[in-house]
Amino acid sequence: MEPFTVGIASLILIVLLIWCGCYVGIALSLVSFFGVWAIKSDPVIAVRMMTLSVTETVKHVDYAAIPTFVMMGLIVGKSGFGADIYEVANEVFRRLRGGLGIATVAANAAFAAALSAARAMPLWRVVGEHTGEGRIAAEATTARLRFVDDIEIRVEAREGGSRVRVRSASRVGTTDFGTNARRIRAYLARLATAPGV
Repeated sequence: MEPFTVGIASLILIVLLIWCGCYVGIALSLVSFFGVWAIKSDPVIAVRMMTLSVTETVKHVDYAAIPTFVMMGLIVGKSGFGADIYEVANEVFRRLRGGLGIATVAANAAFAAALSAARAMPLWRVVGEHTGEGRIAAEATTARLRFVDDIEIRVEAREGGSRVRVRSASRVGTTDFGTNARRIRAYLARLATAPGV
């Protein structure tokens, strides 16, 4: 069968399956499997491609992060942390269709972005996630002398979004030679590159 014809038929079939209530992942998997089978005229090739695709997808780090993000949303919802962020997001989005969903995502996104950025920082270790207070506690180890410094991140709701405040303090000595300021700037730069921020 010609690939162009299979592609058009696949698009139509995907839309129909999703419209009938089939889960998106299942619809895409079935259509791609049968599409490859139709193009190559060999079910063995379709099985191998499906196996390879699943194996490569599961290896990707995003699929470890998505369940963590969903669990974080559950924790935020149960703890009540997202109440003020949710109220602000609800005021902004409630007149839109699907506004409740948009508000819920907006309420969880700020804390999740701040937490994932903290976890991604080199030489940092997150030691506390206080979702009810919107606070993240972390420790940073200096590269050369291995001093441990304290970091506190607070996520506060503001109209039209959220505000993130960061504090870094050395445990030892009277001066840090600008280490804490550089650390805060590096964290804020990483947070600014997070999706949806």
